[in-house]
Amino acid sequence: MREPHAAPRTRERLERAAKLGTMYSDNESVEFPFVGIVDGPEYVTGALNLPAGGPVIQRQRIISSETSGLVELSTSWFPAKLAESAPRLLLTERVGHGTLGYIAKAAGIRAAYARDQVCARPATDEESRALDLASSSAVLVYWLVAYDSNDAAIAFDEAVYPPHRWSFRQEYPLAL
Repeated sequence: MREPHAAPRTRERLERAAKLGTMYSDNESVEFPFVGIVDGPEYVTGALNLPAGGPVIQRQRIISSETSGLVELSTSWFPAKLAESAPRLLLTERVGHGTLGYIAKAAGIRAAYARDQVCARPATDEESRALDLASSSAVLVYWLVAYDSNDAAIAFDEAVYPPHRWSFRQEYPLAL
């Protein structure tokens, strides 16, 4: 069970999409400030094993909760070639079953596993504006790269959480 203001992890959102067909809870709303094909930042193209600065699909979302305000600024990146087989990635709307579920259905490419990293750092100017933060605020940044069964990266997700959402709780078995 998550703490009241804990940030939902990408893993939780993916599990929710698989079970319920949506990544978001009933009290969350999603805005899409930008969706399109852009020259990818090096950290994204590197993670996706694409040429530096190569074209990628960018889907940026601002997720808010009716009860607790801004939840996260989330950006998903995909190889631009997916636009041909999964054209809804370029629409400013939810695609249903999460983007990985949509890609599996539309392009026949299934995610087999994911790798994630978490760090804290100062917010960029864009993140400060999107999350309504003071310019010197720190944020928690969560990266998730999803891979297919051939170890090819198919998606890079970056979730940026404001300071009041810096709580994660995990429970897992221990083999002692």
